[in-house]
Amino acid sequence: LLPGSTLTHAADLVAAFEFLGQEKFNLVFLSVSGAAEDGVARLEALNLRFPDIPIVALGELDDENLAVETMRKGAEEYLVTGQLAERVLRRAIRYAIERHHAEEKLVASEAFYHSLVENLPQNIFRKNLDEQFTFANQNFCSVAGQPLRNIIVKTDFDFYPAELAAK
Repeated sequence: LLPGSTLTHAADLVAAFEFLGQEKFNLVFLSVSGAAEDGVARLEALNLRFPDIPIVALGELDDENLAVETMRKGAEEYLVTGQLAERVLRRAIRYAIERHHAEEKLVASEAFYHSLVENLPQNIFRKNLDEQFTFANQNFCSVAGQPLRNIIVKTDFDFYPAELAAK
């Protein structure tokens, strides 16, 4: 596949879990052939147990709905086994690993942002173009005397006198 890489085959999901729990793997190829629901269920189970490992789903069908569903459930890529060429496979491996690492960085960045915003002593909120609140930090919720669920989609006119809200 890629220079210096090795391939380990697992006969079923139980064996895959055992391998993945014992060694470090950079990528998993998962067959989603057969009943689509079974393949997607295996994908979900694998992704839940080992979220740090990118997964490339391999299917026999050139089915866009199945491809989209597998990617929604955690696969980085969906490849049709009958259409695999070495160049396509190499590129898919690289992209899957890079995309997975980029997603991990994004999640970490979002967590940092959320932690920062929630712990600042200032009122921080976000509004849409209709001036409805779409987010408010805990400090703002405390000042407003309302939980976040009661603030979302409301406007300043729901919390302040009309003259003040207009400003």
